[in-house]
Amino acid sequence: MSDGGAQALVLIGRALGPVIGPVIRVAVRSFFRTTFGLILLGLGVVAINWYWAAQVGPLHSWLALGATLLLFAVGGCMLSVKRALASALCIAVDKLDLGPKGLDLLFSQMLDVDDEDEHGERGRDAARVAENLPLDEAEDRLKNTVRNVLKAPDDGGGASGFVRRKLLTTLVRKIELVTLTEFRSEDQSGGGVDLILVRDRLGQEIDDRLLGLVRAASKKTTLLFAVGLVLASFLATWGINEAPFL
Repeated sequence: MSDGGAQALVLIGRALGPVIGPVIRVAVRSFFRTTFGLILLGLGVVAINWYWAAQVGPLHSWLALGATLLLFAVGGCMLSVKRALASALCIAVDKLDLGPKGLDLLFSQMLDVDDEDEHGERGRDAARVAENLPLDEAEDRLKNTVRNVLKAPDDGGGASGFVRRKLLTTLVRKIELVTLTEFRSEDQSGGGVDLILVRDRLGQEIDDRLLGLVRAASKKTTLLFAVGLVLASFLATWGINEAPFL
């Protein structure tokens, strides 16, 4: 990754500084809301599993209780963290215009244009690099750029630095998904991918697409985790009830 790219990533991270406090508060609220919801769901599942296992024996009921609580504690913590990060990212994108900034960072690296060149030279070089790239080459260039960007050093530490780095990593990954989708749409005619056209088109709507992607992924993850935890706890209770050595 170029020095300019690393510096750009650091600057985007620093842009989070003035609002990192509110962003963290949103994340914490989301974490506890999710945790509370899972506690309510878990209590209902615990009652069902306790009653089911108690029909077999008292030891089975205690084991079923422990297994259910353990599953919901571990799975619930993972889900709460994921939803907290998603909520924080939505606030950061909405408040700081991070979508266009992240998009510009990735495309500046993919186009590999020297910032020290004169404006006209940069334009000619960018057009030459960007025109009619085969889809595979465009995808590889994007993936390599994302990998290099995420290797850039972070200049912050502590809790706020950790949150900032996680937000930037998730932001870059989401922009990568949106861009890959646009590459494949651009190449449907078989004429290749024009990086500049894709960049300009995405620049008009990147924030909305990012927010939609993050919110949809968060809802899907919540549903999958909730269903998975319920089914896993029922399966664990069934296994306890059927265990021949108990």
